[in-house]
Amino acid sequence: MARSVMRRAVSKVFVGTLAVAALGVGQALLGGGVASADPMSQTVTTSNISATKTVDNPNPFPGDTVTTTVTFSASGSRYMQNFTDFPPADYVLQSVSGKVWRSGPVAGGFGKGGTFDGTPAQDPVSGAVRLSWTASGNCIGAACKLALLDKGATLTFTYKVAANAQPGPRTTGMEFNIYSFNDTQRWNPLSGLNLSVQQASTATSATVTVPPSAKTGDSVQLSASVSPANATGTVQFKDGITNIGSPIPVVNGIASTSHTFATAGSKPITATFAGSGGFSNSTSPGRIVEVSVRGQDDVESSTIMTAPQTATVGVAVRLSAQVSSTALTLPGTVQFYDGGTPIGPRLPVGNGVVALDYVFDVSGAHQISAAYTGGAGVDGSASVAQTVQVADAPTPPGGAGSLGSLGNGSSMFGS
Repeated sequence: MARSVMRRAVSKVFVGTLAVAALGVGQALLGGGVASADPMSQTVTTSNISATKTVDNPNPFPGDTVTTTVTFSASGSRYMQNFTDFPPADYVLQSVSGKVWRSGPVAGGFGKGGTFDGTPAQDPVSGAVRLSWTASGNCIGAACKLALLDKGATLTFTYKVAANAQPGPRTTGMEFNIYSFNDTQRWNPLSGLNLSVQQASTATSATVTVPPSAKTGDSVQLSASVSPANATGTVQFKDGITNIGSPIPVVNGIASTSHTFATAGSKPITATFAGSGGFSNSTSPGRIVEVSVRGQDDVESSTIMTAPQTATVGVAVRLSAQVSSTALTLPGTVQFYDGGTPIGPRLPVGNGVVALDYVFDVSGAHQISAAYTGGAGVDGSASVAQTVQVADAPTPPGGAGSLGSLGNGSSMFGS
């Protein structure tokens, strides 16, 4: 179609004619939101163009990934110059892909010359994501490579709902510009897509396990445990406020990474869990890694811990550790652990022997270990964990609910 003919053909188009909104099967409208995770779609038309936007999860939780797909069809030649997706608030762009035929300069070739021009980016203020097919200028046909809609076009946007997204209703929209149309075709918001972000419903807790000491340049293992173990999401390890690497998916309640410290000092390590699928966010208490500069003549150390096999809730027991090394002095401290949780203070090594009188307040099996931080000229070390079976305190005669004696010979009723 000649350019002048095409312009006359669309001169009376009314922009934004709304077609029937097709909602996913099984969705029930509740107030301003939709109580279903079934995909939801809405189709709009303008002139001879049909565009359908589908959201695969209309009601995600913070941390969930959502895919939006837009499909185009046209009954005659229509050339799209640009398209803008307006995602819901707090949706962070992960990727964009597409299947688009492009016009000219050589006819044919699915997606020939690239699906779209450049690398899509999300506007930091509005959140909009704009795609363009106008790298060769405002042109048509053999003069450039616009999106040829009568061949069909599919655009796929993948977003992740921000971990701190507030629950509540959301809207989405889109707009596109067709060569020879006088106005931008805009639907923002799309009134047939009732979206929301759900409130995370399952509380979580996180703990981080780190070595007590490390040397600069050496790789160490950092591990995080998330409870409950079926929680879905990612863990971001941090050294103070600085991220260590990228977020790591949690599998069976565990996420771990290796890390090399570049500088010496006390490093406060935390693990921040960003939940998805209804699990809330949580951050572990911090754990300190004492990092020292590796010396050419550093020597190794070994740590042996001694603990009783049994204990009683409320009754102190003695935990001790022996640190051995060929070094003349032993810098650093020893920390005792119950599982991955420090117990008691860090104790100076002194002559190589440290002891801690500790009272368990919870019955059950406790995995007790000791770790030596090391220091200048001496590598750190950790003991093998030992199991201490802790029993509940005996029930007083007469039971906890008995009136019995109130102590010091006093009576409940006086004399």
